[in-house]
Amino acid sequence: MPYTVECHWAPPNPAGLSRKDRASGTYHAHVPDELPTELPELGADARQAADEAVTVLARLDERITAANIGYLNHLLIRSESISSSWIEGNRLSPKKLAIADDHSL
Repeated sequence: MPYTVECHWAPPNPAGLSRKDRASGTYHAHVPDELPTELPELGADARQAADEAVTVLARLDERITAANIGYLNHLLIRSESISSSWIEGNRLSPKKLAIADDHSL
């Protein structure tokens, strides 16, 4: 059963930090259930859907490789970078990234 625990945080090296960033405090950490050691069995419909998805992705990969499309790979990497940054609290728009990317060339 998942639960939360109250933890205390203090910056390990407060030198050079602002007053706000030097402040210690408490936070609540979520502790999820342990993941099972074995994967659940897939039903026939799920297994068929997974097989079809693998086939479609393999065909797409062949087309991309045959066409030597580097732009799609570039776009996917940039999209993933933006998503990861948003998770970390950095709000970079795709437009700003495109402008920065264009200036870095």
